[in-house]
Amino acid sequence: MGPSDDVDLSRMIERELAMLARRVDKLRRVMTLPDGTTLDRSAYLLLDHIDTDPAPTLGSLGATLQLDQSTVNRQVGALERDQLVERVAGADGVRAAQLRVTSRGRKQLNAARKLRASRVAHGLAGWSAKDRATLGRLLERLNAALAAE
Repeated sequence: MGPSDDVDLSRMIERELAMLARRVDKLRRVMTLPDGTTLDRSAYLLLDHIDTDPAPTLGSLGATLQLDQSTVNRQVGALERDQLVERVAGADGVRAAQLRVTSRGRKQLNAARKLRASRVAHGLAGWSAKDRATLGRLLERLNAALAAE
């Protein structure tokens, strides 16, 4: 495989990723949950990271999601107004306030996770377990590589 093949392959991968991003964006720009509430993509990502990070702060969210601090402040403020997250004092009272998903936020997050997983499962229904596992590992690897840039 020569340099021009590498360029062609990179172009094909970039094009397929762009189309995938477009299709995912269309499906999930604003998700209507079974209870009639909506959860947009940015709210879902923030809630998911707050839920899975052992000590989530505004700073850690910005670093993880590669967002500037003003964007994180604005988006977390909206989650607080919607009573989906709350700030709690750092364990020693000196560290930055940590964020916690509220019971209302957990209900919406769990419903969104279930709906999103169902949509992905539907799209991968004809795939073998091995292919699904390989795709998951490769996407995880790609995300890590792109985050490091």
